[in-house]
Amino acid sequence: MTSDKNHPDKELEAALEQCKNAAYGPAVEYLLRLQDSPRIQYLLGTVYEKGFSVPKDDAKAFEWYLKAAENHEADAQEKVAEFYRLGRGVNLDVKAAEHWEKELALQREKDKDKPPSLADRVRARLKEEKSKE
Repeated sequence: MTSDKNHPDKELEAALEQCKNAAYGPAVEYLLRLQDSPRIQYLLGTVYEKGFSVPKDDAKAFEWYLKAAENHEADAQEKVAEFYRLGRGVNLDVKAAEHWEKELALQREKDKDKPPSLADRVRARLKEEKSKE
């Protein structure tokens, strides 16, 4: 599949379909091409945290989560706070964790009336399909 930055939802859906089929290598390639998106940055953090087609690397996961958190991605803000609180991939820093927990609360308040993103809809669909098995 060729990258189409004018249609990131199409490419993201293809990447998520690859993940569903455990073909993480092509999915990571798709995600890297779209890395300017905060949601994609969050997903790349997950790739490194879980070791999907790459070696597990908490420091790289934290870097991606932090990029996304700085771009107001609530799920990433939650991960950054968690990583700071546990000292995963970064030095333990309770004050930084508390900062990101406050940012998360503010972002969740801003996001509460937004419709779910494509990634959230696909994730919900995959979870629903899995529960039917």
